[in-house]
Amino acid sequence: MGIGNKILTASVFAALLVLIACKKEEAPVPQIVGTKYSGFDQSIYKKPGTTNKAEFVTTVYGMEEVTGLEIVNHEGLDAKGNKTVTEYLKLKTVDNKEGYAPSKNFFEAVLFAVGDGDQAFVKNSLTSPTKGKLERGMYCFEIETNGDFAKVNCYGSILKSGKLNNLLGVWIQPNSPTLSRDPLLGDSLRNLKAASGTLIELAKVTDDTAKQDKLKAEAIKTLKTVAEKGDQFQDDANTLATEFGLSLTE
Repeated sequence: MGIGNKILTASVFAALLVLIACKKEEAPVPQIVGTKYSGFDQSIYKKPGTTNKAEFVTTVYGMEEVTGLEIVNHEGLDAKGNKTVTEYLKLKTVDNKEGYAPSKNFFEAVLFAVGDGDQAFVKNSLTSPTKGKLERGMYCFEIETNGDFAKVNCYGSILKSGKLNNLLGVWIQPNSPTLSRDPLLGDSLRNLKAASGTLIELAKVTDDTAKQDKLKAEAIKTLKTVAEKGDQFQDDANTLATEFGLSLTE
C-alpha cells in the first residue's frame, strides 16, 4: 500500500472515530407533545409512578391547560405482583411547574357548549343514531378526530331537572357555532359544576337548618364568582340562584 493510500485510509478512520464519538455525546432531544387539557383535578408528582406526598408538585385542575413535554413509560407492579407498564406525561403547568401524571388523564382539546341542541352521534356520521343532544354548559374532552367529527366525553355543569347529564364516547361536529374553544370559559363551568353539586346536596337536606345554611352560603359564593366574571355563563349563574331562592347581590 502506498504512502498516499495509507494517509487516506488513516484520515477516513480518524473521521469515523470523530463521528462515532459525536453520536455518543448527543443526548436524545425530548419531543414536545404539545398542549393538553386535564380531564379532572389531579396531583402532579416529581417522578412517574409515585403518590408519595414528599414527591408532590402541585394540583392541576379539570380543564386546565398544560404543556406536554414528553411521554414516559413507567414499569411497576399491580396488586397481584404482575409487571405493568403505564404511560406518563411529563408536563409543565401555566406557572412553570414540572411533573408527571398518567397520560390517559389528559386530552387534545376541550370544547365548551355555549348553546343547546347539537346532536351527539353514536358514530362519526350524520346518518348514525344519536345518544342525545349537547346541553348549554357542557364541556367536552376530545378523544380523537375523524374528518368533520370528534369523539368526545361531555360532562354537564349546569343543573337540569335536579341532575347533571353526561354524554360519553359520542361523536360531535366540533366546528359547530354553539361550541367554543375559549379556555377562559373553563373557570366558569368548573364553578357552575361545583355550585350544581352543592345544590344537589342541598336538595337532599330537609331537617338540618345549620347544614342548609352552610350549603346555601357555599353555593352563593361559587355562583357569585361566575356572575361577577361576566362571561357567557353569567345568566346561568343568576338563573340557578333564582331557582333555589338565593341572592347573589347581598
